[in-house]
Amino acid sequence: MVLPRALLAALARRTERRLSASFPLSLDDAYFGSLLRAGRGESGRARIVPYSTHLEPETVDGLHTLLRAALGAGTEVVVEPSVAYGDEDAFELEATAGPQPVLCAALFPLTATAERESHGAFARALAHQSGAQVPVLALVDESGFRRRFGGADAERLGARRRAWQQLLDELGIDCLFVDLSQPGPAAEQALRQAIDRAGARAAAIRTGRDAPRAPGPGTAGAAGAGA
Repeated sequence: MVLPRALLAALARRTERRLSASFPLSLDDAYFGSLLRAGRGESGRARIVPYSTHLEPETVDGLHTLLRAALGAGTEVVVEPSVAYGDEDAFELEATAGPQPVLCAALFPLTATAERESHGAFARALAHQSGAQVPVLALVDESGFRRRFGGADAERLGARRRAWQQLLDELGIDCLFVDLSQPGPAAEQALRQAIDRAGARAAAIRTGRDAPRAPGPGTAGAAGAGA
């Protein structure tokens, strides 16, 4: 009976590969990942590391709401202490027990001017220390900017977004612009797409393939503002 069982197992694996290749949707994307974790009774973990910013309570609430909507209601959202400006060279991502995160994200405020030597260095360090298995992206919070300048200053908002997008494109890190004080369905969808792109980039690096390019300026921002 050993031979027939081995043949059946081989046929099952071949069928699985054929169905996976012909299935039109990726089972590795953020949406299906959340469904698989829910079906298994598992909870994913998202690590958020703010840089040079103080998070208001409504910002933290919005962050939890957005991530759980995109990654599943059972997602554990871990917001690390904010890394102080100038401490990017000494930054070390603390090792944690348990399964690897489903996402690791840097959190920047749009009120800050994007600087390669500080913000860029921190984003590179976070991406390097997270490892090739974990999707890494940058969240750029617009809530403080909108409170300070108002939503009517579209020119100033667009210029600030373009500066951040350019910096993160140069680093090969996907980003999402979002008002965390009021994230909406558009931000949820945009976050899933950004996570999928970051996951594809990580997979390409692991397998030695060319990593997909980050989207052009405003691609994620237009959909992810949540307003």
